[in-house]
Amino acid sequence: MLEILAIIGPVFIIIAIGFISVRAEVVSKAECRGLGKFVITFALPAMMFRALSERSFAEVMNTDYLLAYTLGSLASFAFGFGWARWRQGENLPASAIRGLGTSVSNGFICYAVLLQFLGPASIVALALTFIVENILLIPLVLAIAESSGSSGQKFHRVVLQTLGRLAKNPLILSIAAGVSCAMLEVKLPGPLAKVVELFALSAVSVALFVIGGTLVGQKLGGMVDKIGIVTFGKLVIHPLAIFIAFLLVAPVDPVMHAAALTIASISMLSIYPILGQKYGQEGICAATLVATTTLAFLTISTMIWLIRSGIAIPGFTAS
Repeated sequence: MLEILAIIGPVFIIIAIGFISVRAEVVSKAECRGLGKFVITFALPAMMFRALSERSFAEVMNTDYLLAYTLGSLASFAFGFGWARWRQGENLPASAIRGLGTSVSNGFICYAVLLQFLGPASIVALALTFIVENILLIPLVLAIAESSGSSGQKFHRVVLQTLGRLAKNPLILSIAAGVSCAMLEVKLPGPLAKVVELFALSAVSVALFVIGGTLVGQKLGGMVDKIGIVTFGKLVIHPLAIFIAFLLVAPVDPVMHAAALTIASISMLSIYPILGQKYGQEGICAATLVATTTLAFLTISTMIWLIRSGIAIPGFTAS
């Protein structure tokens, strides 16, 4: 247990420091947003590029991982969407946003946990997860929400518009560049590689600090049933669906398998309330983010224990 706490303890301590700093007005909300923009625009893309470009193309393009993670995430999305739509009577946009909350993980926390638990090799799994989430899940959710809204846009048109915006996203561009370098076996010159390394090194601590800051002012409110089902979907159904999906698909490298289960046990992405804002879901999304991020301490700890003990992945050997 002490080994597990040594892995995830620092992650949540930095999140707490970010929360306290903004709450005590040592750092303002605006400054925190600026730090977040730095992470998304420079630090996280540098981290992804470095992780991918330093490995062989065969390591990077793991189709079995992509297939298994896609199937598991779609199953979790279907749970969240279906429950909101047919058990809680929500409209299509609200149901789609709830489904998103059960199927997309927080990349910042994922990176910090994976790096300490499984080492740099596991970051390839995170990059592949980003591909699934950004190229499939987020466009799917926005297409469902937009095509059923008052604007009445066609499903395929919304998907194309979303993909067009994603094509300009620094994170997606860095993943594409990293995969290209791995495929062509291109290495950056020493000084340029050092610049990428320095940006990448700043990603973890700054990102976790920003997560803590963004939680300030978010309230759980009186939406326990709605918050509860999305939280349950994200922290229980999503890992379970990923576990089953990896059993059905051809075996992958144990480190990649462990990374997938760990990623799925982590709370949803930090911009979840922003994505829900357009559809009147900002309040419940923000409250759910608070609840899920807090409870993720337990699910991450449990998942690491299940993996290290060989229960989740028989024969897994901790490094």
